[in-house]
Amino acid sequence: MVIRYVEWSEHLIYFFKILPSILKVYSKTMDAEEQKQKFIIQLVNHEKVWGLHCDQGWSNADSCELEDTVVYPFWSSEELAKLCAVDEWEVYKPKFLHLSEFMENWCIGMYKEYILAGIDWEPNLEGAEVDSIDLALKLVQELKRQNKDMKFKFYKSLDDFEKMLLEVIEEERKSLH
Repeated sequence: MVIRYVEWSEHLIYFFKILPSILKVYSKTMDAEEQKQKFIIQLVNHEKVWGLHCDQGWSNADSCELEDTVVYPFWSSEELAKLCAVDEWEVYKPKFLHLSEFMENWCIGMYKEYILAGIDWEPNLEGAEVDSIDLALKLVQELKRQNKDMKFKFYKSLDDFEKMLLEVIEEERKSLH
């Protein structure tokens, strides 16, 4: 009986030692999901997205999640983008893209080039990294939820754009099986 109690108490002690780490990971996951949703809502509300740009082009960084993958960070406001124009990125200035251009050109182009989108990164260049096609689809869904329409250059309607996104996602799923 004493042996079982000792084993149980050791497990309990171990559990309480790792509990803060578990809660921290869970909290970050929840924070990341909330961050993504807030980002999407802000983009749809303002119909623009912000990046950091200089004479050499747009800011980008290596992914923290996937090896040999580039991330283009974007922000939901000029102020948030400005906060990240520090240190090696101090040459960059906030520049906005219209949401339709971002969805139609950037999200599709990044997907074709295997580039991820960074969402509302912090000044330490940390933040969520998402697949650009998934981001575009979530933006379409939020536009529809808010009963907003979007005019595109290469697609007849929001529904036409959504149909293309769903076809691309379905093709990708099939290729994985």
